[in-house]
Amino acid sequence: MRILSILLVASMVFLEPHAIGAPLRVVAVVPVLDGDMDGEAHRLCDLLAGEIGKDKGLKVVDTGRLKDIQHYYKKGETDPQTKEIETILNQARDNYYRFKYIEARRLARGAIAKLEEMPRARYSQGPLFINAYLALAIASKTLGDVGEAKEALRSVLNIDPGYRPDPALFPPSFIQLFNDVSSLAETVPRGGIRVTSNAKAADVYINGILKGTTPLTIKDLPEGKYYVKISANRYTVEEKEAVVKGGRITTVNGRLEWNKKGEDKGDKVASNDPEGDALYIGRLLKADKVMLVDVDRAGDAKRVYAKVMDSNYGFGLPKVSLTTKGDIDEVVPRLARDAVKRVGVDVADVSPGDLEPSGSGDSSLMAKKRGIPPYLWWILGGIGAGGVGAGLALGLGGGAAAAAGAIGIVFK
Repeated sequence: MRILSILLVASMVFLEPHAIGAPLRVVAVVPVLDGDMDGEAHRLCDLLAGEIGKDKGLKVVDTGRLKDIQHYYKKGETDPQTKEIETILNQARDNYYRFKYIEARRLARGAIAKLEEMPRARYSQGPLFINAYLALAIASKTLGDVGEAKEALRSVLNIDPGYRPDPALFPPSFIQLFNDVSSLAETVPRGGIRVTSNAKAADVYINGILKGTTPLTIKDLPEGKYYVKISANRYTVEEKEAVVKGGRITTVNGRLEWNKKGEDKGDKVASNDPEGDALYIGRLLKADKVMLVDVDRAGDAKRVYAKVMDSNYGFGLPKVSLTTKGDIDEVVPRLARDAVKRVGVDVADVSPGDLEPSGSGDSSLMAKKRGIPPYLWWILGGIGAGGVGAGLALGLGGGAAAAAGAIGIVFK
C-alpha cells in the first residue's frame, strides 16, 4: 500500500503539468516601445512567440492582436488622491504585520472613507476598493469582529462577484469565512450585462474592474446595480449605470465620441512604465504570464532581454539577458529556453528577495508572504494515505496480527 502511495505521489510531482490535464499557461509576449530599436523589439517579439509556442504546455497570445491593442493603448497617470489612498493601505499592511491590528483597521476604514468621497470612484477604482475591504476584513477578523469582516467581504463580492481569494495567500480560516459569505451571495438571482460600443475593442470596466473589450457579455451576475465604464484611446469615456435582474441580460451601448485633441500613442512615444503597461495588456488578454522583451544597443553589439511577470501578483523574476554581434535570431532559441523555465515558476513559492516588483504589485495587502508549495501537500497526503492504509490493513487483520505477536495500530 505504501509503495502504491509513493508511486502515486511521485507521478503527481514529476509529471509535466499538461501531462496530467492541467490547463495551458497563457503567455503574452509584449515588446518594449521606448523609441530605440522598436522595430527590432517587434521582430524579437514575433520570433520569441514562435519559439516558445512550440512548448505543448503553453499557449501564446496572437502577437498581431497584441500589437493592435498596444498601439492604441494609453495608460493614465495616477492622480494624487489615489496615491494617497495607496499609501494609507500600505501603512495598514505594515501595521498588520507589526501586530497593530487596531491601527490597521483604522487605516483601512479611512481608506474606504476617502474612496467614497472620490467622484466617480465606483467607475474606476474597483481594485483599490477591493484592497481596502480585504484589509478591513482580515484586520477585523483578527480582532474578533466577525460581523464587520463579513460585511467587508460582502462589499468585495458586490464589486466583483467573481473574486476568489488565493488560498496560497490567505490563512485557511479567512478562506473559510469568505466561502461562508460567498455561499450566501450565490442564492441571489443571476443575470448578465452585454456591452457594445461604436469604437472597436473598447475597454470595459464593471465596478472599476477591467473585464475585457467590446463586444462583451458577462453572465452570472447577481441582481443589483453596476457601474459600467467604456473607454478607448482617442475617444471620450462613457460611464453608465446598469441594473441587472435575474434571468435577463441588460444591454449597455457606448456611443463614444472621437477626441480630436487626443494623442495617438504609437511606436515613437516612449512609455514611462513599460512593465505596468505590459501587465495591463496581459490582463486584458487574460494571460497568466507576461513576457516583456526588448532590444538595445550595446556598443557594436545588440543586447536582447526577456522578463517574465505574473499577471496575478504583478511580480516577476529577474530578466534573461543575452548579447550578440550578429542577428538577434541567433540567440532567440537560447533566450526562449531560459524564459520558458521562468514561465513555469510560481512566484508564490519564490522568496520575496528573489522577486522584482512590476507595475502595481500584488493586490492582496494582507497576503501571507510564503505558502506551502502544492507538491508538499501531495507528499504529505501520500504519506498519510500510506500510513492510514497500513493501519487499516493491520486493524482489519487484528486477530492474526495479534496471534503473530505484531503491534496493533489504532487511528482515532
